[in-house]
Amino acid sequence: MRTTMSRLLVAAIMVSSFTMFAAPANAATDSRWNYTNGCTIVPDVTPWANFTSSCNYHDVCYARYPSGAHQYGTNETGRARCDVQFLGRMDSACEALKWWDEPPCFATAVAYYNGVRLYGAPAYYDYNTIW
Repeated sequence: MRTTMSRLLVAAIMVSSFTMFAAPANAATDSRWNYTNGCTIVPDVTPWANFTSSCNYHDVCYARYPSGAHQYGTNETGRARCDVQFLGRMDSACEALKWWDEPPCFATAVAYYNGVRLYGAPAYYDYNTIW
């Protein structure tokens, strides 16, 4: 499990150009933050970790700028980049836990990631996410 998560994290870092953990410089004025609601369908807080921040960043990444454009492009490459960053943030939350809580936390993170990969496209391409 640790090897799989490490490989996914390396991919996340490569895809995100080493900016995945930085807070956006314009977060205070970025209207996409109005779109955040935590983890929409699944619990924000699990017995192992709190994924609220990870989910909020993912919401912002999926939201469109007022111009209608997405942060990384309105295509599957842009959506995949958002999803991989989401997994990376959850992975970091899991790595901060006691060793015995890491395996179930990583499993939950992968399940959340798989959920957005399988079912997230309608939310990404929905024009109602323009803020």
